[in-house]
Formats: sequence, structure tokens, C-alpha cells
Amino acid sequence: MTSEISTILGRSTDHWARMVVLVLTLALSCVVGLLTPYLLAVVGIVLYIAMAVRRTLLASYWDLAARFFLVAFAALAACFAITARQPGDLLFAFNFVMLLLFAPLRQLLANGAVPGSGVVTARLALAGAALAVVVSLTALLFLNYARADTPLLGAIVLSNTAILLGFLSLIGVLADQGRLRWLYLVGPFLGIAVALVTASRGPLVAVPPLGIVAAVFLARHLQLKRRHVLLFLGLGIVAIGLLAVGLQDRFISIFRAAGDILSGAAVSDETTRIRLVLYEAGARAYLESPWLGHGWARLMSAVVPYLPPADLRHAALPQLHNDMLNFAVAAGIPGIAVYLLLIATPIIAALRSPRDEMYELRCFGCIVLGVAYFFAGLTDLMFGFEFHTAIYISVAAILLGYCRPSRPA
Repeated sequence: MTSEISTILGRSTDHWARMVVLVLTLALSCVVGLLTPYLLAVVGIVLYIAMAVRRTLLASYWDLAARFFLVAFAALAACFAITARQPGDLLFAFNFVMLLLFAPLRQLLANGAVPGSGVVTARLALAGAALAVVVSLTALLFLNYARADTPLLGAIVLSNTAILLGFLSLIGVLADQGRLRWLYLVGPFLGIAVALVTASRGPLVAVPPLGIVAAVFLARHLQLKRRHVLLFLGLGIVAIGLLAVGLQDRFISIFRAAGDILSGAAVSDETTRIRLVLYEAGARAYLESPWLGHGWARLMSAVVPYLPPADLRHAALPQLHNDMLNFAVAAGIPGIAVYLLLIATPIIAALRSPRDEMYELRCFGCIVLGVAYFFAGLTDLMFGFEFHTAIYISVAAILLGYCRPSRPA
């Protein structure tokens, strides 16, 4: 009797933990903001301990993606340990603790996989993108935060997340056979709207490649002819154009900065100029120590000798605004390899997953995840700080664990 009660309580607890991970990651991350990664980490740590007690933890790491993320964490921790100048430098490895928690999170979600899990994922992602629009407009129009840049979630972080959720919601076109199937096409435009409302230009870099990925998958799944694909792309461009006209001051600055860079003229846009200065200094700092880097603790102090005197104040920024450069300066060549492994792991795991009815869905979602993070990481940090790292791992766990027809044997 006692064992039966324990089993029932365990299943109930797992169910609610699963709901917390799904809703918090996909629907509420833009509302809860910077508290999201800590809540997800708490769930992951509790799961980690519970699975260790149940003696199922090691089995959860047999999953391919879990092993890759474990290798990535170990490699970064080793680099940080070798380059540490004081014991506290090792603590920066815990910026990546979610890599360790992927295995229990994926197993939790896999245990609750059901045939309709793809639809649930798409609906929650669409809700998350819609709520991101509400958050941005509320912060900008009613709370008077410039660019909707609130203490709870910065404008660029909000925009990157909204775009990711918007494109992930297209999973619904692949999975949902109901009357609302075409509603999911609104998702990407919700994400783009957030970026334009918040005047976040960097996140828009990811939109064209994500649009190509979406067009290819949807065309194949729906068996569309080329003219239909071109029609949909044209309508998408028109919709983006209408948004741009409504927010022309924010949109024009994107082309002005691009024109300055391509022409070789002095960059008039200050934020773009600062990024270019940081990129040059970061590249020179990497060449100073290419094999193991300088450690995450000296990510910014390492670039100080290479910054112009007028730009020394930018060393106070928390990162170099480019993911690969951050990893290169912090951990050298192993850091670059780890970064590429992080981007590739969900895609490789999805491609090697069982070819069930959700195989296409998993591949699409994981490619969207990797492409979104890679291109967003060209102008900002996506790995290394809590929020985006937690979202990446949690979304990967949902796609690879939850988006399956039923609980795996």
C-alpha cells in the first residue's frame, strides 16, 4: 500500500513539474523574465536529486544530447580551472549548469510524452509570442520604459525570445490538424513586432534565415508548389514592410548602420560602432591566448589592452556581444568547439531520433532553435548568462523529450 501511494504521488509530482517546465519556458518566460532560469534550475536540481535517489540518473545521461551537453560542460569547466587565478574563477562554470540539468529535464518530459504533445508545444509557444507583444507594449506605453527595456527583461533579450517562440509556434502547422491550423503562421510576425517595437535591431538578423528554414519545411510538409511558396514569402515581406512603415524611425537605423559598414565609412550609429570596437579587441585578446583562453572571469579585462582610450569605459560591459567571440576569449579553441557543439547538439539529436510521426516536427524545431541562437549570437550573448542558456536547454529538452508519440521504453 505504501509503495502504491508513493508511486501515485511520484507521478503527480512529475506531472506538475512537467507542466511548470512547459508553461514557464514557452508561455511565461517573457512575463516572468529573469526569474525564469532560476525557477527552471530549481526544478532541474530537484529532479537531479530525485533521480539520483531512484538510481535512474545515470540512465538519463545515456541519451545522445545529454552526453554532448555533459562533454560541453566538462570542457568549459576544465578550461576555466586551468586558467583560474583564484578559486572563485571556477564558479563561472556554473553559468552553464543547465547543461548538466538537460538529462533529468529531458527524461521528465519524455515520461509525459503523448501523441498531441507537438500541438501543446506549438500552442504554448504561440501564447508566449503573443504575451511578449503584450509585455513590450505595456512596458513602452504604460510603464514608460524606453524601448520596453525593463529591469525584469531587457529589450534585446525579450526580442530574441519572442522571435524564437514565434517561429517555434509554426510547429503547429506541422502537427495540428484542427481549424486553427493556420493561426500559427501569425507567430513569426508577433516576434518581429516585438523586435520593432523595442527597436532591437540585432534580433532581426535571425529572421531571414529562420524564414528560409520555415519556408522549406512548410513547403515540403504541405507539398506546396513553388508559386505558392513565393506567394507566402511575398505576403510575409509585405507584412514586415507594413510593420516597418509604422515604426520607420526604428527601422531606418538598421539600413543606415549597414550602409556605413559596407561603404567603409565611419559608423554613425553608436551601438554598432561600440560592437565593432569590442569585436576587434576581442579578436586580438583571443590571439594572445588561443589555446585555452583567458577564462570567463577575465572575459572583459582581457580586451582592455586592445581598446582605444576613448572606449575603455566599454570594458565595464558584461560581455563582447558576440557568442563565438565570448567563447574564444574565455576558453580559446576548446571554447569555439564547445560553442559549435552547443549549436549542433539538438539538431544532431533530432536527426538521429526515431523516425516516428513527430520526426519532422522535432527536426524543424531543433533547426529553428540552433539557427535562432547562432544568428542572434552574432550581435549579442545567447550562452553564458542565465536566461538564454536556460531557455535553450529547456526548449531542447521539450523538443527532444516531450515531442514524441508516447513515453519511450
